[in-house]
Amino acid sequence: MNALAIMGLLIVAIFAMAAPAEARFAPPGNQYDRQAMVGEATYAIMGPYYGPPYGTGKWNYMASDLTSQRAVVNIMGGIGTNAGWTADGVISGHPEYGFIDGVGRGGQCLFFVNLLLYRSEADRTGNLNNWNFIESHSTSIDNARGGDLVFRPRTLGKHIAVVYARSGDSISVIESNYQQPEKIALRSTTVSSLKAQGYKVYTGVDYYYS
Repeated sequence: MNALAIMGLLIVAIFAMAAPAEARFAPPGNQYDRQAMVGEATYAIMGPYYGPPYGTGKWNYMASDLTSQRAVVNIMGGIGTNAGWTADGVISGHPEYGFIDGVGRGGQCLFFVNLLLYRSEADRTGNLNNWNFIESHSTSIDNARGGDLVFRPRTLGKHIAVVYARSGDSISVIESNYQQPEKIALRSTTVSSLKAQGYKVYTGVDYYYS
C-alpha cells in the first residue's frame, strides 16, 4: 500500500472512531459530498476502529446499518437482482454474511458504490442502477480526483469504484468484488493503468462539478 493511501486512511480513521453508523463524514452541503464519499468509503474498510490501515475490510460494514442496506437493495431492483449474495443475505436474516473469514464484504461493485452514495448522503438519486445511464454520463479519467466514481464499461468487463486519493499518476480506489468473493478492498494503481484498461469517470452524480 503506498504512502498516499496510508496517510489518508489514518486521517479518516481518527474521525471514524466515535462516529455512529449513519454519520456523514463531512459537513452538510453539496460542496462537501466528495469528502463525504471518501470518508464513507474509508469507514467501510476501517469501521469505528483506530489502528493501521487495511487493504481489505476488517469489520461488518454491511450489517452496521440495515435500514440503508434495505433501501439500497430496493434501489437496485430488490433481492436477487444486482445486489449480490452478500447484500441479499444480510437483509434476509444472515448479517454474518457481511463478514466472513476475517474479511468484510460489500456485495457487487455497483451495489457497493450505491451504498456509499446513500450512506454518505452524497447522492440518493438511484441513477447508478442502470449501466446504460452510467456509460452515457462519462468523461476521461485523466482528471479523476478524490470522491469520483471510476468505471470500466460492460464491453471491457464492467466494474466501478470510488477514488480514495490521487497524487500525480498514482491513484487509490476503494471497491467491492474486484477481489472475490465480494470483498471490500483498497487498491493502489495508476491513472495510466486504469486508462489503458478503459476506465472512465462517471459524471452523473450531482456533486461531480462541485
